[in-house]
Amino acid sequence: LPPLFVPAIAGRIGVDIAELDLRAFSLREVRIDATTDGEVWNLGNFTAQLPGQSLLTLNGRLFDDEGKTGYEGTIALNSERPDVLANLWHPLEDGNPLFNRQLNLSADLSLKSSEMSLANGTLVLDEGAAHEFAGLFTLGGERNALVTARFGVLDEGQSEAVMALLPDFVNDTSAGNTFP
Repeated sequence: LPPLFVPAIAGRIGVDIAELDLRAFSLREVRIDATTDGEVWNLGNFTAQLPGQSLLTLNGRLFDDEGKTGYEGTIALNSERPDVLANLWHPLEDGNPLFNRQLNLSADLSLKSSEMSLANGTLVLDEGAAHEFAGLFTLGGERNALVTARFGVLDEGQSEAVMALLPDFVNDTSAGNTFP
């Protein structure tokens, strides 16, 4: 966090925010419970509602990483309507294979020095098997994305649902421009 936001003394905060506008989308019903020792913020709980009856949860620590915000902890996303959530990165279409499914994602998340990593990730569709994933994203300079996933057995509908979660790298130039 910028030094302005890191108090010189230890403390505890609890904040409720009705809506937090992030330009491309909004977080609603944001709840932050955090403590600080004057150097590092420990997020005991950060929750926010996203489209599609989706709940985003972060638990971890925020710290000053050479003048930029660093984060180490966990991230979880649970969605009752992943078809609506995926509308953030591609348009809703009739027959969306994510319709009437449940999605649970979780991973260890690290954000440091213009690099974001996801480790020990799991993706669960409906109440099926957990599928593993990891990712490394270079966010400064020459942007790059390296994502790996290990899927168990998927039926045709589950395979289509996984593909519907991903950005359309062929027809959507913004995804390719973000990570060429």
